[in-house]
Amino acid sequence: MTLTLGMITVDTTDAQVDRLVAVGARLIERRGDEDFRWVTLADPQGNQFDVAGHA
Repeated sequence: MTLTLGMITVDTTDAQVDRLVAVGARLIERRGDEDFRWVTLADPQGNQFDVAGHA
């Protein structure tokens, strides 16, 4: 099952990732280029999700 949620925030992608890791997410992989980046993380149960944004 795939669930896609879109949220707008003033934080940078790195700040969002840091906050999620601090509350229990596990970093899987960083991807992208100079224009668009996304980071794959996993929640404590192992469900993967992405945080994406313009670089």
